[in-house]
Amino acid sequence: MAKAPKFPSYDDIVKNKSSKNKKSLKKKLYTKDEWEQLEEKRKQKERDRHKLSDKNRKKPITIAYRVSVEDRERIYKRIKMTGYPIGVFMTDSILNAPLKIVVTKKVADEIANNISELVAEVKTANDRGLIEKETVNKLNDIISYFQEVEVVDEQGY
Repeated sequence: MAKAPKFPSYDDIVKNKSSKNKKSLKKKLYTKDEWEQLEEKRKQKERDRHKLSDKNRKKPITIAYRVSVEDRERIYKRIKMTGYPIGVFMTDSILNAPLKIVVTKKVADEIANNISELVAEVKTANDRGLIEKETVNKLNDIISYFQEVEVVDEQGY
């Protein structure tokens, strides 16, 4: 008759584990600070690996938004008609499109009153010589910007 195989006892298993642990304990143990430094280096490598995909790009930023299927088709037809690359078309269309601000009549009147008060304050300060020429130029640019803005009513968009 064949004898049953001898299985290791609990004590044998514990001894084997402890001897394995002693071997692994011989490896260097890190302090909390050393471990955090290693972890930070690992995270930095991960970030750097991600940055490599944008390494030699002039325009590394991506802007995305959702549209309906019909709108997507209309957009791509317009892009095809111009012959421009998609990125150039989108950037040009967004940056050079007329800006429409949608506000209620009450908000528009409030903004107009605040701008009028601000213009009066700036004129007074400028007459007294309290404002530098560069600041006056910047304010003139802002005024011309607001003159280009077309304000429409709530249903205007």
